[in-house]
Amino acid sequence: MDRWADPFFGIGIGIFAFYLSERNETRPAGHSFTELCQKRLNKQYNYWVKGEPSIGPNGKKPPGQNWGLW
Repeated sequence: MDRWADPFFGIGIGIFAFYLSERNETRPAGHSFTELCQKRLNKQYNYWVKGEPSIGPNGKKPPGQNWGLW
Protein backbone atom coordinates (compact mmCIF):
# COMPACT_ATOMS: atom_id res chain seq x y z
CA MET A 1 0.00 0.00 0.00
CA ASP A 2 1.01 3.56 -0.47
CA ARG A 3 2.18 5.63 2.46
CA TRP A 4 -0.94 7.79 2.39
CA ALA A 5 -3.41 4.90 2.14
CA ASP A 6 -2.07 2.87 5.05
CA PRO A 7 -3.33 5.21 7.84
CA PHE A 8 -6.79 5.37 6.27
CA PHE A 9 -6.89 1.60 5.99
CA GLY A 10 -5.85 1.22 9.66
CA ILE A 11 -8.41 3.77 10.88
CA GLY A 12 -11.12 2.11 8.78
CA ILE A 13 -10.35 -1.32 10.24
CA GLY A 14 -10.37 0.16 13.75
CA ILE A 15 -13.74 1.84 13.26
CA PHE A 16 -15.21 -1.35 11.82
CA ALA A 17 -13.88 -3.41 14.75
CA PHE A 18 -15.33 -0.92 17.24
CA TYR A 19 -18.68 -1.06 15.44
CA LEU A 20 -18.71 -4.86 15.66
CA SER A 21 -17.84 -4.85 19.36
CA GLU A 22 -20.55 -2.25 20.13
CA ARG A 23 -23.14 -4.21 18.17
CA ASN A 24 -22.37 -7.49 19.95
CA GLU A 25 -22.33 -6.19 23.54
CA THR A 26 -25.54 -5.57 25.41
CA ARG A 27 -25.52 -2.38 27.44
CA PRO A 28 -28.19 -0.89 29.69
CA ALA A 29 -30.47 1.70 28.14
CA GLY A 30 -28.77 5.08 27.89
CA HIS A 31 -25.23 3.67 28.00
CA SER A 32 -24.47 2.88 24.39
CA PHE A 33 -21.68 4.82 22.72
CA THR A 34 -24.02 6.87 20.54
CA GLU A 35 -26.29 7.79 23.46
CA LEU A 36 -23.33 8.84 25.60
CA CYS A 37 -21.96 10.97 22.73
CA GLN A 38 -25.36 12.61 22.28
CA LYS A 39 -25.53 13.45 25.99
CA ARG A 40 -22.05 14.98 25.90
CA LEU A 41 -22.74 17.02 22.77
CA ASN A 42 -26.01 18.29 24.22
CA LYS A 43 -24.23 19.25 27.43
CA GLN A 44 -21.54 21.15 25.50
CA TYR A 45 -24.15 22.81 23.28
CA ASN A 46 -26.09 24.00 26.32
CA TYR A 47 -22.91 25.31 27.93
CA TRP A 48 -21.31 27.07 24.94
CA VAL A 49 -24.34 28.19 22.91
CA LYS A 50 -27.06 28.72 25.49
CA GLY A 51 -24.71 29.67 28.33
CA GLU A 52 -26.29 27.22 30.75
CA PRO A 53 -24.12 25.31 33.22
CA SER A 54 -24.56 21.57 33.50
CA ILE A 55 -27.24 20.48 35.93
CA GLY A 56 -26.88 17.51 38.26
CA PRO A 57 -29.25 14.51 38.37
CA ASN A 58 -31.36 16.02 41.16
CA GLY A 59 -31.90 19.25 39.19
CA LYS A 60 -29.43 21.32 41.21
CA LYS A 61 -26.22 22.94 40.08
CA PRO A 62 -23.05 21.06 41.05
CA PRO A 63 -21.27 22.36 44.17
CA GLY A 64 -18.30 24.68 43.92
CA GLN A 65 -16.91 26.26 40.80
CA ASN A 66 -16.61 23.00 38.89
CA TRP A 67 -19.52 23.34 36.50
CA GLY A 68 -17.88 20.72 34.30
CA LEU A 69 -18.49 19.79 30.72
CA TRP A 70 -17.57 16.16 31.21
